[in-house]
This record gives sequence, C-alpha cells and structure tokens, in this order.
Amino acid sequence: MEQTIRVPIRARYKVIDGEPILQEAEYADVDVQIIVEMLLKAFRVSAKRIDDPDEIDNE
Repeated sequence: MEQTIRVPIRARYKVIDGEPILQEAEYADVDVQIIVEMLLKAFRVSAKRIDDPDEIDNE
C-alpha cells in the first residue's frame, strides 16, 4: 500500500500589513517514500530499507 502526503508544490503570498497572506496554492499527493529519501539525503543519513520491524538491530 502506497502512503501519500498532501504537500504544497506552488504557493503565492501577498504581504499585507507586514504579514504574508496565502493567496493561492497548488497541492499534490506525494509518495511518502520520496519525502523520506529527500530528507535522508538532505541530512546525509545512511539508511537501508527494512520491511520487517523484527529485523531492526536494537543494540
């Protein structure tokens, strides 16, 4: 089962009285796996996929 998360991919704001106010936005349902991979890469974390939680090495 693919899990998705709804994220803004484009947004337009207008500054009113010094505060950004969202005027319009476009959203997309993105596969959670893609978000995870981007975060791991951004934070330079090495990881491997584990499908069975019992395989996790709890040292």
